[in-house]
Amino acid sequence: MKTLYFMPFLNIHDNVLEIECIRFVKNTGQYQNMMPEVFNKYHSGVFLELTGSFVSCNSYNANIHLKILSAIEVIKFSYYTLNAGSYGYFFSESSFELFTIIEQNKDETIKHKISITNGIKKYLFDLDKYYIYKSIFGENNQIIPISKNILVDIDRFYKTCMNNEAYLRTIMLYNKCLRITDMNDCFDKIIFARASIDTMTKIKNINKKMYVEEFLKKSMEVVSKKRKLLNRHIREFYDSFLKSDNDLSHKNLNNYLKDLATARCDLVHENKVNSNFATIEAYIVWFPLFFIIEFFEKDIKKQSITQIILFLKLLHLDVSEWNLKNKRHSDYNKLTPMEAYYKYAKFLNNNKDMTEACIYGFNNFFTS
Repeated sequence: MKTLYFMPFLNIHDNVLEIECIRFVKNTGQYQNMMPEVFNKYHSGVFLELTGSFVSCNSYNANIHLKILSAIEVIKFSYYTLNAGSYGYFFSESSFELFTIIEQNKDETIKHKISITNGIKKYLFDLDKYYIYKSIFGENNQIIPISKNILVDIDRFYKTCMNNEAYLRTIMLYNKCLRITDMNDCFDKIIFARASIDTMTKIKNINKKMYVEEFLKKSMEVVSKKRKLLNRHIREFYDSFLKSDNDLSHKNLNNYLKDLATARCDLVHENKVNSNFATIEAYIVWFPLFFIIEFFEKDIKKQSITQIILFLKLLHLDVSEWNLKNKRHSDYNKLTPMEAYYKYAKFLNNNKDMTEACIYGFNNFFTS
């Protein structure tokens, strides 16, 4: 049976975008005869292919299917690294929903089914109805534009995670934290967050009581070793505002992650819910940087060093303030500190000639 992998809530500028072995092909109606009726309303979207392994309309292959699902996890993680808390966007893991479209059987009485479970039994569910169910959350998200600049470090994430199951499972745990849930189920994300941290410390043989110190130490070392690569304004910003105040960065990050661990233990062992962790934005901001520092420390990219510096500055605010609208400066009162972090990290990545203005704007956000 011919197969398509369709992602209706992503978009690309050109007809084809190829990054590493991942190939995004714009939906222009080229496979309309294969698409179920539920997808007729989508005029954007992309078809996912893998260079050398799968092109659209190839026959279904279980091994290729698993490889594509793994590639999706890499795409999500790469996107979240620089965009998870961006201002003006509402997205979630549902934005990256992948629909496996299988050619309809010539015998119309034979319907495609999908195997689902309620934890007790497995059921065969009508695939078209499943498409409708899975598309609902994604439809309420904004269409995400995909480009090489948006997908940070995807080449290295791909090479690192696609060939190592433990690494892949680590980023999958992180990705689960950006699923849409109601407020009764949201606390399960604490479990995924802590599991990702525990997995990372085990993989990299880091003392579980010292991983914050490890992260900050390596961050400082990376900035020190690679500072010549940085724009003068970024170096001066780091020297003036960050280098002398590491205790505050350590205190705020360490306290937050300790509280997260306590909240997880209370939930798992005593069924107690800590309402402070209905959202876990500080973990979501921090963990990709932890991953990058641990895996790519020796050849870390300049854009990641800049992002780490902005993150260390963000740590000068108590974590409880990260998701609150800022009223200290009239030009920035539409943004939360977290949104400002992502805005300037992205802007510095894509607008090298405006570094001084970006640094000035970001620093002003934190001054009274």
